[in-house]
Amino acid sequence: MTIQQNFPNSRPSLNLNFGTSTKLDPVVTFSRTTSGTQINRNGFIESVPADTARFDHDPATLEPRGLLVEEGRTNRCTQSSNFSFSSTNNVTETDVFNPDGTPAIRRVPLSSGNFHGTGSDAANIDISSQAVGGTTDVTTSIFVRNYNNSNLRLLIGFAAFDATPTYRYFLTNIDTANPKTLGIPSGTGWSNGFTKVDNYGNGWYRYTFGGRYTKAAGFNTITFVGEQIYSSTGQQFWNGDNVSGIYVWGKQRELGLFSTSYIPTSGSEGVRGADNASITGNKFSSFYNPSEGTIFATFKCDNWNSSNQFGKVYTINQAIFGVENNGFWIGNDANASNTVRYRVRSGGVNQFGPANLTRTSTTVKSAIAVKSSDFAVTINGNTPTTSASGTLPQVMDSLTIGRDIIGIEGAHLNGHISKLTYYPTRLTNAQLQELTK
Repeated sequence: MTIQQNFPNSRPSLNLNFGTSTKLDPVVTFSRTTSGTQINRNGFIESVPADTARFDHDPATLEPRGLLVEEGRTNRCTQSSNFSFSSTNNVTETDVFNPDGTPAIRRVPLSSGNFHGTGSDAANIDISSQAVGGTTDVTTSIFVRNYNNSNLRLLIGFAAFDATPTYRYFLTNIDTANPKTLGIPSGTGWSNGFTKVDNYGNGWYRYTFGGRYTKAAGFNTITFVGEQIYSSTGQQFWNGDNVSGIYVWGKQRELGLFSTSYIPTSGSEGVRGADNASITGNKFSSFYNPSEGTIFATFKCDNWNSSNQFGKVYTINQAIFGVENNGFWIGNDANASNTVRYRVRSGGVNQFGPANLTRTSTTVKSAIAVKSSDFAVTINGNTPTTSASGTLPQVMDSLTIGRDIIGIEGAHLNGHISKLTYYPTRLTNAQLQELTK
């Protein structure tokens, strides 16, 4: 077989190239109840209105990342850009800017002070009636930039406490000179700890830290620990040198085990609604073949963990609210951090999958071909997994993009989709493999 024969010989009936788009194709219906933020082509965080899709860029390389689809979240920090560090010289810059393009404030600890921290910046989380099982997942994130090649650290974290109060801390230090976090303490009652560092360009890094607290008797509240500037050797009480400093901006506190896009606040908690994109009705039937087909998708999910549930890249389904009896999808696998999960269902019975495909990168090229007694799936150029049995569901009427079926909340991808293409034919296995290389 020639190389040419390995490429699709039929034209796609749906071709959504989100990686080169600045607005949605009219075939897609989109909604979000609030404004949201995206990283524009200049690398700055900007706000976009409600019901407007977000086309994100890598803040460091400025490369387009495609359509950003996230679940709804609340920033429980009430002052996301207002810091009150004690004993610091705070100077508003004219040529250094925050990740949103506003003037940055240089913060230099003074030699006359011996404690450098902030006051409380957000309401406590009362976990007395939190999630089933008595566990609460929390994540904090903050943008930090080093000043004057200093070796300062920044403390971030949480604490559970009782009426005494007795505190059960869960903390980490940020090394601003070498962008990284310095370990994750186990903390009484804390588990699932993680850290993450993202390069936002121009010397800025977003540091994320989170974990799961299992409620103990009397310890019914979690508080956010206000950021504190530590010395280069990890001392909490110390004197500055009037020269070493840092820039900080964009505090965020969320329920969940991963961070999402920045939600600005100024005096009260901030809410970002969920992104919902779909193709239904005549627009769906105009491209979909109920007898056979192939769907190709390129996507990236930086938050690939068990807290992200079974985040979907897409779902082709029968739009009966809350019911997943007929359809097929590809998404992440909440039971493992390095796998992609797929499924074809008809009449409430699995016809193909669910099973796992091992991934080696957060960016995935995927393809699934569906036809009764002739299924195949692959990612990133691997040999396709196939099945010669099973029935293709016939009653399909919707495509949801970056989330689960219509009517089910949650299971969003919480990532980016750069390409989504549908072929109204069952491509060959060789063609699937070539598409996904």
